[in-house]
Amino acid sequence: MQDLDHTQLIALVGGIGSGKSIVSRILRVLGYDVYDCDSQAKILMSESDYIKRRIFEEIAENAVECRNRDWRTARINKQVLSDIVFNDAEKLAILNSLVHEAVKLDIQQWWHWNIKRHHKRIAFVETAILYTSGLDAIVDGIWYIKAPEELRILRATSRDTVPRHKIIERINSQRTEYRMLETAVCNGKCIIIDNDNCHALLPQIMKLI
Repeated sequence: MQDLDHTQLIALVGGIGSGKSIVSRILRVLGYDVYDCDSQAKILMSESDYIKRRIFEEIAENAVECRNRDWRTARINKQVLSDIVFNDAEKLAILNSLVHEAVKLDIQQWWHWNIKRHHKRIAFVETAILYTSGLDAIVDGIWYIKAPEELRILRATSRDTVPRHKIIERINSQRTEYRMLETAVCNGKCIIIDNDNCHALLPQIMKLI
C-alpha cells in the first residue's frame, strides 16, 4: 500500500452521531485530503459501468434502466433496487460486495494519485464500516471517533430528524464493527478520539498529526 517511506492512509471510523464528519471537516481545513466512503459510493453507483452491468446481470434486470446494454447511459432505479435487496439477503450481500470492492479500488487509486502526483504523506478515509467493507486491509492506521451512545442518538435525531428507534436500529446493526474496534483499541492498533462534548477535538487531532 505504501509507495514512499512513512506514508500513511488513516481510517476515520465511528458510528452514526459519533462525529466522523466533524473530524473530517477539521482535517480538510488543516489541508488534509479525506475520502468520504458514503458519498463516493453513491457516485460510483451512478457512474460505474461495471457496477451497473453486474447489478443488471446478478441482481435484477429491472433495477437498471438501459437500452441495448449501453452501460454508459444506463441508470440504476434506486427504488426498485432497494425494494429487491432489502427483501433478499443474498442479493443484498451481492450488492454490498460490489460496492465495497469498487470503493476499495477507488480509494487505492486515489491514494496512489495523492502520493505520486501531489506528494502527500498522509490522507484519511471516512467510513462507518471499516471491517465489513474490508477497508481495514488497506489502511495503515485507525482513528476511532467515539461518543456515548445516548449522545450519539441525540445528535442523530436532531440532525437527521429520524425517529429514535430508527437510529437505535442503525446502531445495533453495527455492533460487530464496534466490538472489532474495541478489540483493535485493546491491541494498540486503534487510537480513540473522544467526541463526548467534554474533550475538545482540535487539540486531540493536532496531537496526532
